Amino acid sequence: MSTKLLQVENLFHLEQIGRYFGGGFSFSPDGKTLAYVVQRAKITTKNHKQDFLWGNDRADVWLIDLATLIPVNLTKGATEDVGYWSPAWSPDGERLAMLSTKGGNVTLWVWSRTTGELQQLTDRGIAFENVRDRPYDWISNEEIICTILPENEKPWGMIIERDAPLKAFRGAQIANQGEEITISVLPLMSKEGWHSTRSGECPDEF
Repeated sequence: MSTKLLQVENLFHLEQIGRYFGGGFSFSPDGKTLAYVVQRAKITTKNHKQDFLWGNDRADVWLIDLATLIPVNLTKGATEDVGYWSPAWSPDGERLAMLSTKGGNVTLWVWSRTTGELQQLTDRGIAFENVRDRPYDWISNEEIICTILPENEKPWGMIIERDAPLKAFRGAQIANQGEEITISVLPLMSKEGWHSTRSGECPDEF
């Protein structure tokens, strides 16, 4: 039997099940269909600065009929280098909600079993603090409750790796001039969510 050593470049070709934001899967209310999240390999994306979306920015939501066991890629995000994750069924099982980075922000989308189409529900970004929780919830077959960010804002999990270094650099330039008072506040993530006033620790699952 031949063996092949794992190379560093092989790590960029691995796929895995999505995580956080309520979990990587959701069973339909009738138990007949499973929605689950598959994170595409890192080599498929050009954006590697959204670390605190935990790989879901390059994920897709798949459906599998548990009678036939035939999987179907519902979202096909690779074509636009966007992610779909955090699936949750409506109480009647006719709609499947999810988060997506399509459009350059984390917004709420819903798939209709009747039409087979995906529809964007929010133009503004979805707020989330604790990545272990789903940041929205169905309250009826046609209603979802969630927290919306102010216009043009994005959740910290999407921009911290990009914005924090830029802000720190600009702040350092001002500080070096010595002409005005400067202060740096960088948000850190603990198991309870984002915090800007005390240090924390990242989730313990990698």
